[in-house]
Amino acid sequence: MKILFAFPVSNIPLSGEANTVYNWSKAAIRFGLDVTNVKLCQSAPRRLDFDIVHFVYGMDGVSAVPMLTKFKMQRYKLINSYHSNFLPRSNFLFRPLLFDAITVPSERMLKVFSEKIGLPKEKWIIPPCVDEKHFSPRNKSKIRETLGLPQEKLIVFTAGHFKPGRQITSLIKIIRELNHERKNIHLIIGWTGQGDREYVKKIFLIAQNNPRITIIPPTDKINLYYNAADIYVLTANSNHVIETPLSLLEALSSGTPSIAFDVNATSEIINDGNNGYIIKKNDFTEIKNKLNFLADSEDVLKKFSVNSRNTIVNKYSYAKIGSQLSNLYNKVWS
Repeated sequence: MKILFAFPVSNIPLSGEANTVYNWSKAAIRFGLDVTNVKLCQSAPRRLDFDIVHFVYGMDGVSAVPMLTKFKMQRYKLINSYHSNFLPRSNFLFRPLLFDAITVPSERMLKVFSEKIGLPKEKWIIPPCVDEKHFSPRNKSKIRETLGLPQEKLIVFTAGHFKPGRQITSLIKIIRELNHERKNIHLIIGWTGQGDREYVKKIFLIAQNNPRITIIPPTDKINLYYNAADIYVLTANSNHVIETPLSLLEALSSGTPSIAFDVNATSEIINDGNNGYIIKKNDFTEIKNKLNFLADSEDVLKKFSVNSRNTIVNKYSYAKIGSQLSNLYNKVWS
């Protein structure tokens, strides 16, 4: 059984979706599946030596129907995957006819889809995954020494595009308020290099000459910054992260507990009070309270750290998702 991962070139994804595709491909190959590396496709090819075509980024839209029909006529099995809340309304009737199965990343999203649109018989929940070997726990003290970060402070880490919807300036504000009281919290902000120009300027201006804020430019050592942190915080609104935010998975895989607003499927990743905290949307006062508590709760952080790693190993590792993909392909092919 040979699988083609197809990626529609007309739909340029957010980085989270692109990374999801990359990780799925790696997980499938590591699991031993015969998967051709992610390809861009503009039209249906001549009959090729594949059994299943998996559109790993939502192939919805009337414009895609002719191409999908050609695939179907060539007797490929077709799978379509969704990673965000974008629900097209013009082609619901085509989906059960053209696709043998669909996947969504969360229980929440499956419920949303089931309430609004027609679906094929096979509906699978397959979330993103992370390389649990690359994002793994390491000696925090040694990593901080390597990166030149303070040893004795509570390090809070956040990362992403510098866009207003990520609400990074609001996080900076509460960190400054905490430091007026405690003076022992250091904020690291990992920047992807993308964002709104004026918002980028605003963040750099606020952080300028503040010794308790470090901005990290794009780096291939991002995994080490997760290791250096005591807590990861995601303050994005629902429209500014994919359904299952990869940064949360990377943090937890590194053994770093996380705090996030209750948006999209964050509550399916973070078990409140077990591997971090889920906070009511936009309640920065409660984030401040949780950080203030954790700054004096080393035992809680250690327990959360162990539980964080276990969350990934049990649900979001390459091995787990590779197995789920294998089961999906066998079901569709049988």
